Amino acid sequence: MGDINTPVSFPDLAFDKFSGEDPCQDPNKFLNMVENKINFSLGRRPDDIDLHEAYDFRQLALFSSLLRGPAADWYASNKERIENWEMLKTESLNRFTDGRDKYKFRIEVENCVRHPHEVIKNYLARVKSAVDRGWPNDFTDIPERNHCVARVEQQAKRNQKYIDYAVRGLKHKAHEYLIEHPNATFEQFKEQIISKDLTF
Repeated sequence: MGDINTPVSFPDLAFDKFSGEDPCQDPNKFLNMVENKINFSLGRRPDDIDLHEAYDFRQLALFSSLLRGPAADWYASNKERIENWEMLKTESLNRFTDGRDKYKFRIEVENCVRHPHEVIKNYLARVKSAVDRGWPNDFTDIPERNHCVARVEQQAKRNQKYIDYAVRGLKHKAHEYLIEHPNATFEQFKEQIISKDLTF
């Protein structure tokens, strides 16, 4: 990554703006799109702690440049208390997703099967997306000082759900792999399954 203070080209006209009022707009997809653009434009968060403040500021600035209408108004009212990208993602999803959505995605992943001729990488991505949206971070009744720990714990539970639901739509050899490797992470499982696509 270059100097954090070097201007970065960010052609926001090439992106659909997020208003928060269009039911066709998916907040999760929007956040993923912005996150990918941020990673491309700014690179990874620098190790130098002295650069964190500048990096976090630019992340939030790139995000806010793509907001319009109610979403822009919401951010303007809350930007002073939003400290970083992870907090922004949690807060914006809480604001712009209907709590009922998560149950819809839980049902979706419960019935998720691999389509005929579907590339296994795409199948696993569908499962992961549904799990992420069915079990989003929930900090209800958790003190803010404990949010970091809660976030890690909740992600660990999602990681197991990725495997539990993905394996349902795969052949018996995928189950055998998990029996032989009971402590496999989702990334290890995914790498193995993708490398053996025709078998699984």
